[in-house]
Amino acid sequence: MLNRVRGCRDLVGGRALAERRWLEHTIMAVCRTHGCDEIRTPVLEPKALFSRLLGEESDVVNKEMYEIGEHTQQSKRRRDSIVLRPEGTAGVARALLQAGIVPSKVPKQKHNSSNLSKWFYL
Repeated sequence: MLNRVRGCRDLVGGRALAERRWLEHTIMAVCRTHGCDEIRTPVLEPKALFSRLLGEESDVVNKEMYEIGEHTQQSKRRRDSIVLRPEGTAGVARALLQAGIVPSKVPKQKHNSSNLSKWFYL
């Protein structure tokens, strides 16, 4: 029999899942009250997004990213490595710029609750 990963919990119906949903909805309501829109980005991102932002020699790029493989970008017709997102800021910035939401003097208020994937080699 396969067991879940140590330290992780399954939320399968019942009280634990209801409490988790209540907490998420409460946080989202507070964010909306304060003018924060939700943003969700894919769990897969191009590796270049993080290596450009954080630097090729950073620990995140060299030690903490899980590389999935390669894909062909439609616009450039070249192959690029894709990774499980190790942190949220770069993907959010990419999504806002790609959607044409340009930086201004007034910051955009966004909230994000997403999974991050980091590998720690000891």
